[in-house]
Amino acid sequence: MCAILIVNIIFSAIFPIAAYAAENITHNVWVDSNNQISVKPVNGGETIDGFCIDLDKVISGANSENNALKYEELQRDNPQNLFDLIVLSEAKLNRLPYKTPEEIFNYIKGVYYYGITEGYTYKQIQDAVWEFTNGLYSNTSFYTGNKKSEEGKHLYQKAIANPLNSDQLAQVHIRIFKYIRGRATPTQNVIHVDIDQPAVPKEKGIVISKVNLGGEEIAGAKIQINQDNKEVASWTSEAGKNHELSLLPGDYVFHEEAAPKGYLAVTDISFSVNEDGTVTVKEANGNKVAAANNQLTVTDETEYVNPTGTLRTTVKADNTTASATKAAEVTAEKTAAGVEIIDTLTYEGLVPEKVYSVTGELYEVKDGQVVGTAKATATKEFTVSKEGKGEWQLAFGQVTGLEAGKTYVVYETATSKDNLVDTNKDNTPEEKHVVEHKNPGDKAQTVVVTPAVPKEKGDVISKNTPNKNNKGRKQYSVRNSSYPRTGSVANDVSTLFGGIIFLASLSAWVYRTKARKQ
Repeated sequence: MCAILIVNIIFSAIFPIAAYAAENITHNVWVDSNNQISVKPVNGGETIDGFCIDLDKVISGANSENNALKYEELQRDNPQNLFDLIVLSEAKLNRLPYKTPEEIFNYIKGVYYYGITEGYTYKQIQDAVWEFTNGLYSNTSFYTGNKKSEEGKHLYQKAIANPLNSDQLAQVHIRIFKYIRGRATPTQNVIHVDIDQPAVPKEKGIVISKVNLGGEEIAGAKIQINQDNKEVASWTSEAGKNHELSLLPGDYVFHEEAAPKGYLAVTDISFSVNEDGTVTVKEANGNKVAAANNQLTVTDETEYVNPTGTLRTTVKADNTTASATKAAEVTAEKTAAGVEIIDTLTYEGLVPEKVYSVTGELYEVKDGQVVGTAKATATKEFTVSKEGKGEWQLAFGQVTGLEAGKTYVVYETATSKDNLVDTNKDNTPEEKHVVEHKNPGDKAQTVVVTPAVPKEKGDVISKNTPNKNNKGRKQYSVRNSSYPRTGSVANDVSTLFGGIIFLASLSAWVYRTKARKQ
């Protein structure tokens, strides 16, 4: 701290100081009991602290306001005024490592800024100020010879290593006080430094709404408000109710941790709360979001739900319709001319009013599996009903080439004309919707060709062959059987009567023979 030399008051009384002309005395300056410089307006007012800017000079004989030295306050925040009070000679300028008024001015601002914000003492700040105004940074004896603190040296070094930015410089102000009179000895010029106290920010009332595309408040959205990667607020949205909260002015991120069922979570949205309490969207990030006054409204899009859908089929072959328990049967005799096959498809869960291309394929089934290539194929486009369910009929026409004793099954595939399936969860469909019914064991879609009935061996009386014995009578086809064959009904009657006569004769003969013996 500035050395204080006590000068004999009587000396001043014996040798009074001559009056100065055109003086502009504005402040009294003295050193208080704590060895700190005090500065106070001559007309009264607040007392502030000061710092010496020249180690080679002293403030002497002034230890109270009553015997204070007289100073003039120069224009504040004027680098040139300060430079003129420091650089009094070419030798002094050569000693300073800083050659411009702005350099010295800004470095002193840095000393005070870091000194105050980081808790340095008055003395440590004064030591660092002397470093800049005397150019003794390279003098190893400076600290030891003048009993200056190591902390002051560190503060000086920090101000050099970390110059203040423009915003920080604008917060620091330097008032400059020039010595006028009071003592005959060379006396310090003084500065006072202060920092603007930023206005204490006040929280602003903010309203955040989570709505659907219809503008209705939706329930179940888990929401976070983050600032600098830290959560400052969180809640779960409620139906029919927005959320009110208080936020300091600044930049924030709206983050939806989880969307309600049936909705798609939004990506992070950047927004600002302004000093006047209004809200501004900085980055919507592709979401539907709006800001009006103090309200932020975020819209959740309905989550795209992929269609599922089912197909059931019932095949009809030559007017014989299959069922869940019995396949459609056709005789082998009918296959030569071709079998008319129509498949009825019952669908559910398809996308309403969308067009699907339906392809049916008829395969042979062997040992529970389809074999070979399709025996017949049919394709047709259908439009789904408004309800997403209904029936379609797919006609194969007259199918030839079916073989007796074999089983056939109809496979059906329905493919949407438009992309209806979202595979990558971006809420945009990029693939076709495909529904199949392919079950080789489903009787309802099975056709069986029954074997041909073999012809019997033996005589055949044809109705087209003239015969004197069958004139005027129905004609029958007589084939081998397990029953005796006869030529006609008359022959059968004759045989019956012959047997009866034979038995009667035999009985009479037996009776007569017994009578003779008696």
